Amino acid sequence: MPHGRHQIIGAVGQKLRPESLEVTEMVDPRLRRIIGRETRIPSMRWSLIAVFGSFALAGLLPCASALTISGSVFQGSPAPGGGTFSTLESASLNDNGAIAFVADVSGATASQGVFLVYKGAVTSALLQGSAVPGGGTFSAFDSVSLNDGGVVAFVADVSGGASGQGLFLINKSTVTAVVLQGSPAPGGGTFSTFESASLNNNGAIAFVADISGGTASQGIFLINKGAVTAVALQGSLAPGGGTFSAFDSVSLNDSAVIAFVADVSGGTASQGIFLINKGTVTAAVLQGSPAPGSGTFSTFESASVNNNGAIAFVADIGGGTASQGLFLINKGKVNAVALQGSPAPGGGTFAAFESASLSNNGGIAFVADVSGGTANQGIFFSS
Repeated sequence: MPHGRHQIIGAVGQKLRPESLEVTEMVDPRLRRIIGRETRIPSMRWSLIAVFGSFALAGLLPCASALTISGSVFQGSPAPGGGTFSTLESASLNDNGAIAFVADVSGATASQGVFLVYKGAVTSALLQGSAVPGGGTFSAFDSVSLNDGGVVAFVADVSGGASGQGLFLINKSTVTAVVLQGSPAPGGGTFSTFESASLNNNGAIAFVADISGGTASQGIFLINKGAVTAVALQGSLAPGGGTFSAFDSVSLNDSAVIAFVADVSGGTASQGIFLINKGTVTAAVLQGSPAPGSGTFSTFESASVNNNGAIAFVADIGGGTASQGLFLINKGKVNAVALQGSPAPGGGTFAAFESASLSNNGGIAFVADVSGGTANQGIFFSS
């Protein structure tokens, strides 16, 4: 496990009893509000900043090279508005340290929502059942993206509306529709399904969408100042040979550089992470490339680019000691941030990684499953 500072933003299923807590090693008095079973994580700088439990979130704390916390941890983490978090999905980090995420909720009126973590406080931005602009209600949320102005872009399904899905914005509690299912797609056809979206600090949005009735069945699109343009379409040429056959995760920085995961047909590699910069498409890393430590990259699942051109991504590994990990490309060098089987803050080991979001100051927020810990999933932060 490489050295680095990691912080738990929220861990599903954890419930803490404030009346039975004792911190045996202190780095900050505020740690008395953070309770867990005894856990020691040597040779790394980790800190627990918020575990969803029966106490107020503690906020950002100084890190220590070896931290011991004693106490008890229980399942049943409360969600704002009632119920408990059951599943964490998409997460997006901005430069202010705020994280937007999608989560399923058990035992509440709304079974899903978009939430925010900022300075230790967890709030709900939008819940299932909320009204949709133009009619209907939100029934499910998917990809979420948060910029430095606190604006959230998200993909959502709609029940009872004129369109069954769309791309929306939350700005100062006001929800607006950006583009809806059935809207005309550049080059012909109409948008049928939205899959991934990324909002930058200039208000531009890159997104992946399926197309019905067009010459291409899928593409990456950019919305800038109200105009929708196609950036890459299914069937377009891929760097190194072959053509793009499918698109997945997309990320947009403030210079309009787009990073994305794509499948390739007829090329030397069947998948990769690519960049689009001023119309030029280049490969950042391809299937079959060596992974740090051992093995080769076999599948890519998430990619996030910042203003410095660094890329954080989740990838599966073939033939390595770990089968999956979170990685960072910086100045052409690929490094492992966290690997399957490495220790997770709060106990247990990382079992799987699901999404990654890279800020301009180098912080990475990611969703990960945990094996053998007190919580089976969490949102983590590494810097």
